[in-house]
Amino acid sequence: MQRRHKIDKDSLEHIETIYLNSSADMELMNDAYDNLKKSVRKQDIKMTDLTGLKFLAKWQVEIQNQYENSEKFKQFPKGYPKLITSE
Repeated sequence: MQRRHKIDKDSLEHIETIYLNSSADMELMNDAYDNLKKSVRKQDIKMTDLTGLKFLAKWQVEIQNQYENSEKFKQFPKGYPKLITSE
């Protein structure tokens, strides 16, 4: 992911921490990544064209969309994993 999407080291470490601490968040993020790939393909864009913050922002939107369809959303509306820590 770091090479393909040119993620900075701090962001990559943050994502790895999320993965290690919560299997539910990991599953949510993986599903969101798969949906992002499908969405990007429909737009005739290569996944590798999404890099850095642009990639993280699009992935974050997919994560939020996936989370809104989960049971946890009702109890914790803003409980989704946050990829961009500067916001």
